[in-house]
Amino acid sequence: MRTKNIFDFSHMAMSMWGVQAANPKLKLTDIFTENGAKILDEVISNKCMHAVVADTLNFNLSSQYKGVLKDQITNPLEWTKTMVKGSVNPTKLIAPVVIYWGNKDVTNPPIMGKLYLSRTDVQNGW
Repeated sequence: MRTKNIFDFSHMAMSMWGVQAANPKLKLTDIFTENGAKILDEVISNKCMHAVVADTLNFNLSSQYKGVLKDQITNPLEWTKTMVKGSVNPTKLIAPVVIYWGNKDVTNPPIMGKLYLSRTDVQNGW
């Protein structure tokens, strides 16, 4: 997993922390070094999500964040299956959903919005 900066890394790390909490077959050390997994678990377990986690990781890791990522992910199929399972079910929505994305969005690539749209009946109207 490659990210362009510490803030993109923070978002990715928070997501992976949540995903691994949902499946006992996953470990943070599948993606992060032992030290990286320890740092992330300590920060994310004890801070309010999003801004405070991102700020804490920025302060502590800054441009060194790539050093806590493993070169090769372990158990990638289980990670993928867990993320797909936790995604949007292809069911009729009960409330309106607005999907925004930009072609230059580096945090949420446009394909994510397109995939979400394709897994719902939004395109068919109400």
